[in-house]
Amino acid sequence: QFNVKGIFPFGVVHDGGSGEYHESCVESPLVSMGGIAVLFPANAYDLAGMVRAAHEYPGPVAIFLQIYAFGLSEFGAEIPEEPFVIPFGSARVCREGKDISVFAYGAACVQAACNEAEFLSREGVDLEVIDIRCLEPLDIETLRVSARKTGRAIIMHEADWRHGCGIHIKHRLDEAFVNEYIKTRMFVHLLCAEDNPIPTKKKFLWERLPFEQYVVKMEDGFGHEGTILRSSKLATLARELKGVYT
Repeated sequence: QFNVKGIFPFGVVHDGGSGEYHESCVESPLVSMGGIAVLFPANAYDLAGMVRAAHEYPGPVAIFLQIYAFGLSEFGAEIPEEPFVIPFGSARVCREGKDISVFAYGAACVQAACNEAEFLSREGVDLEVIDIRCLEPLDIETLRVSARKTGRAIIMHEADWRHGCGIHIKHRLDEAFVNEYIKTRMFVHLLCAEDNPIPTKKKFLWERLPFEQYVVKMEDGFGHEGTILRSSKLATLARELKGVYT
């Protein structure tokens, strides 16, 4: 047991352009080692609670901080004056839904999924969005319950499939359903960055990612103007799943 805590800034840097020097995500090797708690706070509240939990934990902890979220109000939250902790292995249901489960980690993916879910709800596509929060230990029970309810799941992360943990999570879900009788097949899909070298040109960078920047218009009904994250790739996949597998 090594009482060491590591902070790992990762991901697209605001408008992009720094290439692999900042924007690579390499959580999979740490999870595969075993014995290391791997945390992905999605907002300021989670960050405060997870850092306190990490401080009290006797073993090694890796905390991945989304660079894109630094200083943006979309990822802000009120922090209670009284100290609090968020236990490891406790996923958060960000939005309840009945059609498709979206399991996301990393602040950018979580926020993009939540925002896109609001737009899709106007089309009659009801997403349930769950912030995984912690890859190790993984709250597989919360994911299992959600996937059992909707019958369809999308695992969303910023890394490509080799460096992210989507395949690992899908395997854990398969294991969770081995001994459970299911009338229909469980459809689990992976949405992540394209598996190619990280470019420095911003246009190519954003095309590679599973989310994009969106300028809010007043008619969108968000009550404010500004730039938020959305995911057209998530919307396309969700529409296909709702149409094909209903």
